[in-house]
Order: sequence, then C-alpha cells, then structure tokens
Amino acid sequence: MHPFFHRAIRLAFLNLVLTALIALYAQGIPLFGWSGGYAQVQYIALQFFMTGWIFTILFASILGSFPVVDSKSLLAYRSVFVLAQIGSYGMLCSHLLDEMDIMLSLFALVFTVATTWFSLRVIRDTYGDSTLSRRFLVLCLIFLFLSSSAPYVLAWLDGTMINERFVQNATYFFFHIGYNGWITFGIAALVIRYLEMRGWAPEGRAGRRYFRWMAYSSLFTFFLHTLWGEANPFNYVLAGFGALLQIGASVYLMHSLSLRNRQKDPGVPLIARRLFLMAGIAFLLKIALQMASAFPRVAEMAYRDHPMVHAFLIEILVGFVSFFFIAWAMRKEWMLVTPWLRLGVWLFVAGFFAFEIILAIEGIQFAKIKTSPAWFQGVLFISTSFMVLGTSSLAFSKLRASLD
Repeated sequence: MHPFFHRAIRLAFLNLVLTALIALYAQGIPLFGWSGGYAQVQYIALQFFMTGWIFTILFASILGSFPVVDSKSLLAYRSVFVLAQIGSYGMLCSHLLDEMDIMLSLFALVFTVATTWFSLRVIRDTYGDSTLSRRFLVLCLIFLFLSSSAPYVLAWLDGTMINERFVQNATYFFFHIGYNGWITFGIAALVIRYLEMRGWAPEGRAGRRYFRWMAYSSLFTFFLHTLWGEANPFNYVLAGFGALLQIGASVYLMHSLSLRNRQKDPGVPLIARRLFLMAGIAFLLKIALQMASAFPRVAEMAYRDHPMVHAFLIEILVGFVSFFFIAWAMRKEWMLVTPWLRLGVWLFVAGFFAFEIILAIEGIQFAKIKTSPAWFQGVLFISTSFMVLGTSSLAFSKLRASLD
C-alpha cells in the first residue's frame, strides 16, 4: 500500500480527534460559561466532522478499494487530497475567527473544487466497470457534488427567494443528500465491493433491483425532512413510501446474502466484527426511526423535541458512519489491533452509548416539562470526554504503528 494512503488515514483520525475536541468545547459552553455560541460551535463541529473526518476516510477507502490509482493518477489524487484539506481547515478557521463572508466562501469553493475533481476523476478511472458496486459509487459521487454546492445554492436562494419555506426545504434537501446520500451510498459501494470480491454480492436482476430500490428511496426520503414543520398530507405519503423502499431494499439485500455463503471472513478481527454489527444495528435503527417519523404525531414531536433530533443525528454520524469506518480500517489492515486501539474503540463506544442514553432521557424529560435539569449537561460533557479520549487513543495507535 502506498504511503500516501497511510498519511490520508492518519490525518482522517487526527481530524476525528479535533472534531471531538470541538464538540467537547461546545458541551462546556453552557456548563462553564466558555465564550462562543452553543449552537454555532456545534455547527462548526458538524461541518468539520463531514469535511475533515467522513470525506477524508471515505476518500482513502474508495481509493483503497477500487482500482483507480496508478502511477499516472496518483499525483491527481494527491492534489485533490491537499485541496480538500485546505478547504476543510480553511472553513474551520474562518468559523473560529468569525470570518463568515469572503474567507469562508473562498475555502468552501476550494473544497467544492476538490470534491468535484475527485468525483469526475473516479468516475473516469472506473469507466468500463459494470459492477453493482460501481453503480453505488457513481451515485455517491453525484450526491457528493450536489452536497458540496450547498453553501452557494442556499446563499443564492436566501438572497433571491421570498418564500422562506422553500429555502428551508432546500436546506433540508442538502442535509438529506449528506447522510442519506453520499455517505450512505459510499458505504454501500464499499460493502458491495467487498462482497463482490468474496463472490457474495447479489448479481443480475437481484443486484439491479436492490440498486433501484435504494436509489428511489434516496429521492422519496427527502420528504421526511419536510415533515419538520407544516407539511401537507401528500408529503407524509411520499415520505412513508421512501421509508418503506429503504426497509424493502435492506431486507432484500439481507435475504440475498442469507442464501449465499455464510462463512465468516477470517481477515476481520473480532473487535471489527463487533463494530460492524453495531453499525448495522444503527443503520436499521435509522431506517426504523425514519419510518416512524412518517406518522404525523411522531414528526411533530421530532420537530419540537430538539434532544431527540440531536440523538438521531449522533446515532447516524457516530453509531452508523464512524463505527463502520473504524471497523473498515481494521478490515483493510490500515489499523493494527493493538491495546491502544482496543482501548480507543471501547472508550469511544462507551462515550457514544452514554451520550445517546442521556439525550434520550433528556428528550423524554423535555417533552414533559419543556426544560432539562442542569446535571444533564454535565453528564453530556463527561460522555463527550470519553469520546475525545477514545478518538485520541485510536489516532495514537495509528501514529505509533506508522512510526514502528
């Protein structure tokens, strides 16, 4: 494996540590009176989580799983990587320095150029590959391009559109094509590529049917986000149909796999298998919660109960996405199973579960009395501290292995 990949993976995990530190600072604002707005710092953490951690680890995972890198294309992908990191860190610094206009737009443009270049280059380098995994990969890259254009489209809509509801729905759309779009389809592409290499992936009509169901569901599940407000009854029908398609596609894939070889892959460490299992459960829980939100009373509760929405986002971004990529790095032997790695994984998992439980309790409490006890914030701060320690241990494990 080329040293460039190891550098990209090291930086991805260092970015994850930095994201956890920003999230920890956000939890400390209402607790200790630190400077900054709580919601603003949370948004900064979310944005860097998407650009610094998820994009970087997905970038390395795609290049390490699909035959796109050779001596000629390596320079192009290195350039893409450098541009993406400049854009990601530039946006982070612009937020922290409160430079919200020219500098932020400039670095957002740099990141957009990097992701567009990356998408077009990968599509070109995989041309002629007719596998199911390549179809998911192309859709992932299309969603990535659309997602990276969000700052400019939203700024234009905000300045030209009178209908505020339309702008709000556009915001939901770009949020949707993030976690329901390029992230989900990127993970699906990696998983199906792995299954194809093992001879387990659904083929022929079965594979095409699964792809179509997932692609259609990504369009209709957008309407789930329009339910967080005053939605007409037709939106509930479309949202419910999208959620059913997602459930049907997932059940169909599991059924197809159950008819094939069930033998365990000896190359997957036990700790990675457990993380894959937790990520799979988190994904199924995400689908179930999306299906539940197609009912009017549940959608109204989600709109008014902010702790529950926060718990849902953490469940997706940490429980599904981050657990998967940490396990994937171990599966690809980019991360060696060491005591530091085991410690990092279990600290990270413990912090995640504690955070989710507290948010769920806070959400129930908030629904009853419209407020939350002060001690909840302290427990959230401690839970986030566990995740900071866990990510730090993971990054140290990768750095130490590289030095050895």
